[in-house]
Amino acid sequence: MQALNKLTNNASTWQHFETNVLPTNDRLPVFCEELSQRVALEVTARSGEPFKGAINRLRVGALGVARINSSPASFLRNNQLLADGGDSLFAVLCLKGAMHSTQSKHMTQMGCRQGFICDSAELGGMVLDMHSEYWSVAIPRTCLAEGVRRVDGLGGHILSNRGGVLPLLNSYLNALDHLLQADPEGAGALFSTHIIDLISFAVGAEDEVLRIISRRGLRAARLNRLLNEMENNFDNPALTASLIGRRLGFSARYVHLLLEDTGLSFSEYILQRRLYRAAQMIQDPANDGIKIADVAYGVGFADISYFNRSFRRQYGDTPTGYRTHGAIENDQP
Repeated sequence: MQALNKLTNNASTWQHFETNVLPTNDRLPVFCEELSQRVALEVTARSGEPFKGAINRLRVGALGVARINSSPASFLRNNQLLADGGDSLFAVLCLKGAMHSTQSKHMTQMGCRQGFICDSAELGGMVLDMHSEYWSVAIPRTCLAEGVRRVDGLGGHILSNRGGVLPLLNSYLNALDHLLQADPEGAGALFSTHIIDLISFAVGAEDEVLRIISRRGLRAARLNRLLNEMENNFDNPALTASLIGRRLGFSARYVHLLLEDTGLSFSEYILQRRLYRAAQMIQDPANDGIKIADVAYGVGFADISYFNRSFRRQYGDTPTGYRTHGAIENDQP
């Protein structure tokens, strides 16, 4: 079994790595090798127990997003590693456990929903004080410099939670999977802008930039709420923009306006989600005993003929043929 599982060959999908499939002595070296695809680090375990770690990573526009969990360890840049010229900034947001930055003059332990900046152009890095899980967002220095006056010397800078921005950032990162499914090719730049806005806000952007970020951030937060609501209810055949809007306090017109950012209309987005879920169910051998019609009804289709036509247009085969021949390449919308 391979340690790294590429879920699909699309750049806008998660890649997963975990150490528990490896021999104990290989876990830390291979974990370091996987991390080095983002930035070269000297990783030292801080526990006598067998090392455990996992990485889920995703490319979102110019950003590298990773959700990482790891045994207690230090992740540091030394003089030799600094010679590689890497200068990305990393926004670290703790989800479980405890950690601290070694790039700050004051060692402040960070817990759940707290975070700081790591600078790959500076000595040091971060230390996990116990088994921890965290988000790590790699940001090109020039991207953050557009909104933050001084990006040099940010290593160890604590992320502010003013306006509740850190829980919002966590919610947005958690929602990336189905946000990107709406438009995997075109959505990356849009969502990377939203993520940079939120991190810039937490770092302390300049006043004029803050006003722009606030406007964009409000729209991004509303879009996030809308897509979460659609994701949780797309299997309702009676779902409409008006119904979703009433639940969220939006007009149907505003629902359509928000969805313009995804490149899909309300009906197109719902159709994509229903077809993708149907394809998953049809492909799963555990569902071989379920009739195709029941799959269609279960994901929200009310018209079987329309389901069959839409499925064939999306996947190049009938639902029955898809079940027989298996999934075709790039089946995720």
